[in-house]
Amino acid sequence: MEQIQSFDRNILDFLYKFAISHPIAEFISQIFALATIYLVPLILLCLWFRKDDNDKNKIVALDVLFAGIIGWQVIAGIVKQFIFRARPFENGLISVNELVFHRPDQSFPSDHASLIFAVTFMLYFLKQYKLANLTLIAAILVSLARIATGLHYPSDILGGVVVGFMVAFVMWLVKKPFEKYIARPIINLARKLRLA
Repeated sequence: MEQIQSFDRNILDFLYKFAISHPIAEFISQIFALATIYLVPLILLCLWFRKDDNDKNKIVALDVLFAGIIGWQVIAGIVKQFIFRARPFENGLISVNELVFHRPDQSFPSDHASLIFAVTFMLYFLKQYKLANLTLIAAILVSLARIATGLHYPSDILGGVVVGFMVAFVMWLVKKPFEKYIARPIINLARKLRLA
């Protein structure tokens, strides 16, 4: 446990010092920490409205959406019921000021990492490599920025990576029943409501 704490403190200290080294570095860290996650809904909208003959893109969008929501809202939420860890800016183990506003709550695992890595791994499993590479870059940037701004420890991010991978893998295993019983009915309903 001491090794993990030492690893967390060293990486956090390094990235935080980089973020506060210059106003531009701080601004970039803040933007990546807060705004990069919005790439996910943009990708989902592009997939949903991209034309195809057999609804493949819409099904991919729903696969990715459900993986992200389950990773972020379900699995990460369950883990947080059993493991409480204060955020770096509030626990006093290391001298870190909050560079972006966040209410004090559980830090482990990172919700942002759980969401964006679930999306990324799901895209890789579905062989959407260009989009997966794009979201992987975004996932790395948002993860580093959330450490640099004092919102997370590196192990919080790693916890989110594990959550994201596990959720995407299970979603990939149940892809066919998911498509039949959930994705297709949602697409049909969206068509009736003129949303597809």
